[in-house]
Amino acid sequence: MIETISKSKVPVNVERLLENQLKKWEGGGYHPRGIAEYISNSDDSYRRLNKFFGQKIIVEVHTRNSKKIEKLIIQDFAEGMSYEDLENKFFQYFESFSGWERGEKVTGRFGTGGKAYAIMNFRHCSIISIQNGKECKAWFQWDAKNKEIIKGYDNGGYKDKKVQNRNGTTIILESSIKVTHPLQEFVVQLEKLPRIRHILKNQEVLFRIINKKSVEEIQLKYFEPDSSSAKKEWRFLLPNNLKNENGYSNELVLRYFEKPLGENAFIDLTDGISSIEDLPVSSFDGRPFSKSFNGEITITRLMNSTAVKENRRGLEEGDDLTEEIKQFIKEKVSATITEVEALSIPLMLTHHSGHVDPPLLKRSIIVRTLRLKIWFDIFN
Repeated sequence: MIETISKSKVPVNVERLLENQLKKWEGGGYHPRGIAEYISNSDDSYRRLNKFFGQKIIVEVHTRNSKKIEKLIIQDFAEGMSYEDLENKFFQYFESFSGWERGEKVTGRFGTGGKAYAIMNFRHCSIISIQNGKECKAWFQWDAKNKEIIKGYDNGGYKDKKVQNRNGTTIILESSIKVTHPLQEFVVQLEKLPRIRHILKNQEVLFRIINKKSVEEIQLKYFEPDSSSAKKEWRFLLPNNLKNENGYSNELVLRYFEKPLGENAFIDLTDGISSIEDLPVSSFDGRPFSKSFNGEITITRLMNSTAVKENRRGLEEGDDLTEEIKQFIKEKVSATITEVEALSIPLMLTHHSGHVDPPLLKRSIIVRTLRLKIWFDIFN
């Protein structure tokens, strides 16, 4: 007789699971990404008010020797949060109450990212938020001994203090555990992060480094290659399985520049709200001309999709939607590089004297004709 056993729960070490999730954010190299999470949270707060342009987000880094962050402050003047919002939204870890779960055009979730970065890299963390004349201040931290996240409104905190200040939220993180990059490099790294590219284009993000002797203020900007200087531009309609609705662009745009673009040789993949990933053109076609291409594509199917990694850190490899997107881009990138390569062969075969080697030119014409035929077949 075969023995059967009724169903039962599989035991899970919740404390260890939580700690492992948080440790993904631990380390001095995570500061730019952690700061970006809070910049994104501030932008989302403006977005819920339909304020998509020109709103101020302030980041202050206080330091004595540029090797440690004494205090990090991120501040906005958006909707603010009430005590109920703090308890039921902000302090809900690994849950989403940002409006993302209701389809609002925000990029973050209250439950991930920023708070994990804070409690794993700073000794003291607090949030001050004002909404409709009431101000609350709470502290929060990781209790390593008991492996749990704790918070409170005591020890300098308070609830529903009456004030006359404008709505908004301020994050204050004090005494960093470690910094592995010079603070000035934070600016460069933040300006390159796809996560906040749309914010740097549309909002006013001020970054201040404050020490005993000086205050250095920089407005974070995203600098992209001037599309008007491209030698040629292609626009390809998206296939039906990738097409967007509600007025979003339905084109893959590729541009060819005469000179290599360095780190800007990528295709900016967005979901219609923010960038998901910078896809290197060379990852689709490794020929030398790939270094002189860039472009952009919007796929709204990526909104709330499993094809996007946690905290919008790129595409998940192996996902069906990821494969569909990459296959389409690869096809078009290869075709355009073939076109550019074919048209450029006679120039590459010219001697320094200015004359073309006739035998090489003859062979190049044959190669060029074949490549143009392949290019024509692909596009038709």
